[in-house]
Amino acid sequence: MYINAEDLNELLSERALMDLSNDNSRATSINFAVLDKACLYATEIVDGYLRSRYVSAAASSANPCA
Repeated sequence: MYINAEDLNELLSERALMDLSNDNSRATSINFAVLDKACLYATEIVDGYLRSRYVSAAASSANPCA
């Protein structure tokens, strides 16, 4: 992954992360499972853009006639 929940914790305040990771406005803790899921989703989006832009060595060697 390009970013993880700990990275977000260094960039944003604890209150901001509580608000972003919980549906309940009275939450008293950060929901790290939600943050991890969001980071994974963001990583998949970036990977999708990169796959469409660059050919990996594994993909190019799998079909040498392409």
